[in-house]
Parts: sequence; C-alpha cells; structure tokens
Amino acid sequence: TYDEKGQIYLSGFQSNGSYEENVSTAQTLSLILLSFICVSFAIYSCVLHHEITNMLLKSFSIGLLQTNNMKARGRGGSKRRKNRRRE
Repeated sequence: TYDEKGQIYLSGFQSNGSYEENVSTAQTLSLILLSFICVSFAIYSCVLHHEITNMLLKSFSIGLLQTNNMKARGRGGSKRRKNRRRE
C-alpha cells in the first residue's frame, strides 16, 4: 500500500502516523564511501582517457599509425607514379 507521501508499506503496522525514519551512522558512512569511490572512478577514467588520447596523437604525429584513408591514398599514388614512369 501507499501513503500520502508515496511511501511503500508492506504491512499495516508500518503505516502508523508516529513512525519515524532514522538514518543510521553505518548508512551515512556507506553513502559517503560509495560517493567517494564513484567520484574517484570518474576522475581516474578522465586520466586514462587523457593518456590514451595523448598516446594516439603522438603515434599519428610520428607516423606509427595510419588510417585506412591514408593507406589507400599512399597505395593509389604509388601505382599512378609507377604507371607514369613506364609510359
């Protein structure tokens, strides 16, 4: 059943008006700990993204990695040059 505030009650004796909800110290500490872990993972993911992006940019700049378009252009240009030299 539901009350006027939208709270869900599984049995009738839970829905009396004098029922107060208390948050325990363990609940508070676990919420703080889980929030800290979540924020830490978010920061760590940003650091990893930055490192991977820098690594890829350095690889592209020194020519270790080529995209498919660059490879296709390089091959196509060399075939044209060879054909022109033969003629």
